[in-house]
Amino acid sequence: MKRILFIILITFQCVIVQSQSVSLDELNRALELYSLGRYSEVVNVLKESNDTRSILIAAKSHIALGNFSNATILARSLLPDSSSVIKAEAQLVLAVSLFHQRDYSGALNTIDQLLLSDYDEAPKIYSQATEFKNEFGFDVNSGADE
Repeated sequence: MKRILFIILITFQCVIVQSQSVSLDELNRALELYSLGRYSEVVNVLKESNDTRSILIAAKSHIALGNFSNATILARSLLPDSSSVIKAEAQLVLAVSLFHQRDYSGALNTIDQLLLSDYDEAPKIYSQATEFKNEFGFDVNSGADE
């Protein structure tokens, strides 16, 4: 009986490890496709994933495809419980998506929230958010429209 339980346990652990590596393989494949600009394939590869990195890559792919409402939904799903780096990048994706949907006040508010947050681990994202505001004529220093 102990031998059967041991075999079941080993088999279960192998299945878990295999499923994790499949997920990692999918993520790596999606990153490769993203770098090649094959965004619809990225979305298809990641459509069943609930990993925050995968959701973020899918949201960025939706922006590249012009599917801004899908990008908005995915980016918003990352805001509540994500790490600060994922959350910061999701806020930037959300702002860009809202901007393309002509929700300028929503985009500006999202960028302002990002710029007012203390994301020490995400200086590149902070820099991109500042560039986004500057590019579209928002005064970064005052926090108000020009």
